[in-house]
Amino acid sequence: ALPISEMRRMEAWEGVLCEFLRGRATGSSVVLQDLLGKPFLWLENGLLCSEGQLVLLEDSAMTPWGEGSWRVDAVGVNGGLALVVTVPQPGPQGQTLSQNWYVRFAEAGDKFIAVSQDDHRRSAAGVSEEIYKSLQRRLLLSVDLEWCRSANE
Repeated sequence: ALPISEMRRMEAWEGVLCEFLRGRATGSSVVLQDLLGKPFLWLENGLLCSEGQLVLLEDSAMTPWGEGSWRVDAVGVNGGLALVVTVPQPGPQGQTLSQNWYVRFAEAGDKFIAVSQDDHRRSAAGVSEEIYKSLQRRLLLSVDLEWCRSANE
């Protein structure tokens, strides 16, 4: 217990909001079959707006830039999965160039990080639609609570 000198009176209530999302058991690793057909939002320029989707198909990948290809690079540390995704990129004078991305999925298979192998200044994050919607809800709730708090001051 706190000494009386350290006790403070609470003027406003605070709470904890929990949201439970489906996931994998601790210690399990991502299985490639679980990723096939699952849409992931590609977040390269910011976390609020997606540039498009990455969807791994059996023999190709749908990317924000069109159809590409993928291959397994390695099963990473802690069960993550690393892929190399080759995607078409618009080039000068209507040419189509390809770009290789190193994509590493988290152990739960619900998010990834990506780094361009051709331009290391470019990186992206990706999350499943379920995770993205959860992030948006938390952001809107946070903004709403902050607005309510400032309106009461």
